[in-house]
Amino acid sequence: MCDLEIVCAGQTIRVHKLVEASGRYEMKDCEFASVQRMVDFFYNGDYDAKASDETESSEEMLIHVAMFTLADKYIIDGLRTLSQIKFKAAVTKQEKPSVMPQYVKLVYDLECESSKRLRDVVVEAVRLRVAALPSDSDVKKTLEGLMDDIPDFAKDLAMSYIEKPQYTTGLGDYEKPAKPTTTAPNFPRASPWGLAEAARRKRGLVR
Repeated sequence: MCDLEIVCAGQTIRVHKLVEASGRYEMKDCEFASVQRMVDFFYNGDYDAKASDETESSEEMLIHVAMFTLADKYIIDGLRTLSQIKFKAAVTKQEKPSVMPQYVKLVYDLECESSKRLRDVVVEAVRLRVAALPSDSDVKKTLEGLMDDIPDFAKDLAMSYIEKPQYTTGLGDYEKPAKPTTTAPNFPRASPWGLAEAARRKRGLVR
């Protein structure tokens, strides 16, 4: 028996909560698909965003960023970390320079408080691509355009080279870091009933 309704975009998802009372919580400014994935995370500790070709892979990155933003809004730490891991895996497997502007602009347009976590992922992914193809003209051209268009990205990229040496094993040898895991960690699952409470805490209405 379900005793809580989450309403989004005119659609309803029925879930359970931990106290004996009925309720209804409306999530505004959220996509229904993202809310459904959030509920999947509550029950299973994971959510699905499979892709089978390049176009869908780009969409997969959008999904993970949307989940990260939603988790940040409602302070769902486990979901925020999981979506960051999934985003990193999706970005790392992108090998074509033409895809680079998509995920860089996507992340640097975010306004959520934890966006630096995804910015760090993006900077690392770009560095890997540059290290793997140091003489590729397409990579250079794409990178120059991004640095001109997004000053914050240019600054973060430059600082990363100061703080962390390039990935090399010797004179020009490239050492790729360990492949990021896509397996969902065993995160503590948040309660759907805690969404309203988290939102109020985010706005400073509850101490």
